Order: sequence, then structure tokens, then C-alpha cells
Amino acid sequence: MNRRRRSVLVAAPLGIAAAVLGSRRAEAAPPSKAQAAKAAFSATEADFRAGRATAEDVYLWSKRWLEAERTSNAAAAKDHLARMKALEATVKANLQTGTSTKTDAFRCAYYVVEAAG
Repeated sequence: MNRRRRSVLVAAPLGIAAAVLGSRRAEAAPPSKAQAAKAAFSATEADFRAGRATAEDVYLWSKRWLEAERTSNAAAAKDHLARMKALEATVKANLQTGTSTKTDAFRCAYYVVEAAG
């Protein structure tokens, strides 16, 4: 193998890596903690409605979202309370159809009391 061909074989992968790394630098900044928590909450809530997540999963992501927004959003606690009331209403409706348990209902009652406190 001649010297020129060897340098192309070495330089080509380096050029590809530089292009990939360069394109990553040009991407938008990563989401904030609050944005990431909001996205995770929304996905978890959808999973809960589809039967793939628990009420507690929804609660945990709402709480993480609250914590991430607490200093930057004066309405963060009210928003969390509203989410917990909506979760409780969903669980109560699911209880009537047999897709949620009494334990879920008791847990949601606690989540609402905690959020209101």
C-alpha cells in the first residue's frame, strides 16, 4: 500500500468523525430539566392511559416536573395540584371500569392532599 492511499484510509474516518461531531455541536441546546421532566411526564401519562404505566409513575414525573420548575414558575405547585386532581379523576373513572384498583385511588387521594399542602 502506498503512502498516499494509507493517509486517505486514515484521514477518511477522521473526516467522518469530525463531520459527525461538528453536526452535534450545531444542534440545539439540550432541554432544560423542566422541559425534560415535562416530556417524561407527558409520555408517562400516555403510557398510563394505555395501561403501560402506573398512577405512581405519573405522580413521580409530575413531582419531578414540579421540582424542576419550582424556582422559575410561580404556578408550578398549582400546576402539579391540577395534574394530581386530573390523575385522581382518571383513576376513579378507571376504578368503575375495573382498570384501576382501590389502592390506586387511595394513593391518588394522598397525592392530591400532598400537592395541596
